[in-house]
Amino acid sequence: MKKLILFLLAVCMCFSATVMLASCGGDEEHTHTYKAEWTFDNTHHWHKCEGDGCSDVSDKAEHSWNEGKITTEPTEEKDGVKTFSCTVCGQTKTESIPAKGHTHSYKTDWTSGDTHHWHECEGDGCSDVSDKAEHKWDEGKITTAATPDADGVKTFTCTVCAKTRTEAVKHTHTYKTEWASDDTHHWHECEDGKCTEASDKAEHSWNEGKITTEATPDADGVKTFT
Repeated sequence: MKKLILFLLAVCMCFSATVMLASCGGDEEHTHTYKAEWTFDNTHHWHKCEGDGCSDVSDKAEHSWNEGKITTEPTEEKDGVKTFSCTVCGQTKTESIPAKGHTHSYKTDWTSGDTHHWHECEGDGCSDVSDKAEHKWDEGKITTAATPDADGVKTFTCTVCAKTRTEAVKHTHTYKTEWASDDTHHWHECEDGKCTEASDKAEHSWNEGKITTEATPDADGVKTFT
């Protein structure tokens, strides 16, 4: 009986030694191998572990976006698209570029009214205008000389758009220096022979007079007033 007990103890000790050796061999560290291609989501990229059932990752980091490139140009009515690429893994993201809205194009020739000038919009049905401003008139030029019978014409030109306007010019009288007179009045006549205009017309201002012919018993004398 004693021998049996000793035998069983020996068997148990051998089994325990075998288990311990197996446990020591199991402490060897697992080595991960990662895929060369990148895996990514909207914010990060990383390398996946190649082992089945292995969830470990390597080199995980946020994307490094480039300056972006316009991949769809905006129009007057539709938004455009700007595409950014990660310089590490190649993932892309997009941003909207606002539509340009209506862009006016204006004629180079001036359009004008009586008081203003402007550039008209070239688009059909477009009533928008550009550079609208009041005319800038020059000093004017006599284009038709006035006569005693008719007014003349002075023409003014806008220095920006070349629009013109006119004003009537009255006949300008030039008078003779010598006096014309009748029995009651004196005046200066207009030098234009066709003009009947007179200047400085007034009644005579008589002096006290002077006897220029003495009276006699047979005839009256004469007193002359100037």
